Amino acid sequence: MRDDAKDPDGERVPPPPPREILRLPAFAFFWSATTLRAFGGAIAGVAFQILIVTVLNATPVQISVLSALSVAPTSCSDSSSAR
Repeated sequence: MRDDAKDPDGERVPPPPPREILRLPAFAFFWSATTLRAFGGAIAGVAFQILIVTVLNATPVQISVLSALSVAPTSCSDSSSAR
């Protein structure tokens, strides 16, 4: 709608109010999926550390090495795709 829109009586018509972003189904779905993914990643990170300690009876050095290796595939794939 244009800024200078007028009704039949010649009075200026205000622009429609902005629509709430969360009421858009596509955005609500995207926001929900992103939130669930973030929570899932955080829970998985903690669960990974707990499993290392309880199942493997790992030492602090072993926990550090396994934690570093869990990030390595992401780092290696990013650098190889840039070439």
